[in-house]
Amino acid sequence: MMVKSSQGIVVLSMALGLLPLLGGCDGTGGGGGQAGSSPQGPPGPGGAGPGQASGIKLIMTKLAKGPNSLTPVLGKALKEAEPAWETIQEQSKEYALLAAEMGKLDPPKGSKESWAKLTADYAESAADLEKAASAKDKDAALTAHGQLANSCMACHREHRRMGPGGGGFPGGGPPGGGGPPPPPDRAQ
Repeated sequence: MMVKSSQGIVVLSMALGLLPLLGGCDGTGGGGGQAGSSPQGPPGPGGAGPGQASGIKLIMTKLAKGPNSLTPVLGKALKEAEPAWETIQEQSKEYALLAAEMGKLDPPKGSKESWAKLTADYAESAADLEKAASAKDKDAALTAHGQLANSCMACHREHRRMGPGGGGFPGGGPPGGGGPPPPPDRAQ
């Protein structure tokens, strides 16, 4: 078990170390992740540079982008009649580690104070999930998972850089963001 945890930390460290070499990973759709191809200019006041935005995107992709990311995978596993606790424990530990790392990065936009509060709350919920998983407490794990899944929009409104069409996440960007309207099933 210790070997897997150490390997996960090594892989995360290597991935975060490579982030400054990646460009165009800020959700604007440019660059394709090739070195030196970032479409961004210098960061604005309080904004993150390309490496910071790439780090956040990498973490958020692992945590919440698509059906195979940790948030939906854990949600499905926790709803099972007999949860696979060993797997859930490993995944929740990884979740907590990634959530804590995100708070160490600079926000793509918005104030550092708001970013610090929102990412600290997110990391705390992730730590609650890990603690509940370790205790095999299904109700507490589901509660913590629900808090994580519902915390996205407040942070995204404040801190997510929105490119044309909304930056590639569900719900689109701000009004007049330049992209097509969301499909009818997502319209509000």
